[in-house]
Amino acid sequence: MDFKLLFQTILSGLISGSIYGVLGLGFVVTYKATRVLNLAHGGMAMFLAFVALSFLHRHMNYGLAMLLTALAAIAMGIMIDWTIMRPLRNRPPLDAAVASLGLLLTLQGLAVIIFGAQEKVFPAAVPLRFISVAGFNFSYPQLLGFGSVAVAAVLIGVLFKWTRAGTAIRAYVENPESARGLGVSPLYVSTIAWSVAALLAALAGVMLAPLTLLDSLRMPLYSVKALVAALLGGLNSLSGALAGGILLGVTEAYFQGYIHVRDSVNYLPFGLVVLALLYQGFRGSRRLARAA
Repeated sequence: MDFKLLFQTILSGLISGSIYGVLGLGFVVTYKATRVLNLAHGGMAMFLAFVALSFLHRHMNYGLAMLLTALAAIAMGIMIDWTIMRPLRNRPPLDAAVASLGLLLTLQGLAVIIFGAQEKVFPAAVPLRFISVAGFNFSYPQLLGFGSVAVAAVLIGVLFKWTRAGTAIRAYVENPESARGLGVSPLYVSTIAWSVAALLAALAGVMLAPLTLLDSLRMPLYSVKALVAALLGGLNSLSGALAGGILLGVTEAYFQGYIHVRDSVNYLPFGLVVLALLYQGFRGSRRLARAA
């Protein structure tokens, strides 16, 4: 076996898997805080990537364009929460999930109207150059991708563990009634969660866009893999979503490079979900057996 080729395959899988994980974090944040499965998350990533591209086309430098995109993401999260999710707060979770599906279709339609139906090339933040370490090649975009994911993971951890907003969200998730008694507003929790989810969607969008052509249909499909990553982590674990995304990305890259079975990569996410559900069911049956 060519270990250098294997390493490059795993490295490629880590890049794609980390993007799946970042998208998966958005699913987990909204589900943990509001119990809403946001089916529009991939559409949000797509639309915000178009927003970032429009800023870049105005000859802004990359940092300023990303800052303005982050502000647009926060505004999008707040608007979605106030105009769509709040009126459905006391309705069954399925209603909000269906509303998010409608939001996905709306964002796809708006992207075509505002930005056009043609596929667009998203410029990379850094040039495609390589550095060699111990005979292995690392590209600047790969290193930037790893760094971006690491920074995002640390910031999310800090937000949830050491900030007032994060403490409020964790308290509300653990015991909503007690949290309300302590003055934690569910509306405040929901707004923070949707804003953070939109920021994560923007990050995933601008990471994914340079790796593929940007249009209104392609990127939302990646949310299926992101949802798989979140499900592999149990849909309640931030670290689990990242780990699930990396597992999916590495396994997918290995199948593409070494398992020459037609369409096997397309079926892989669903196979991993089945295994994860079987594992969760096995753990649940063991708990019931112990309780008995």
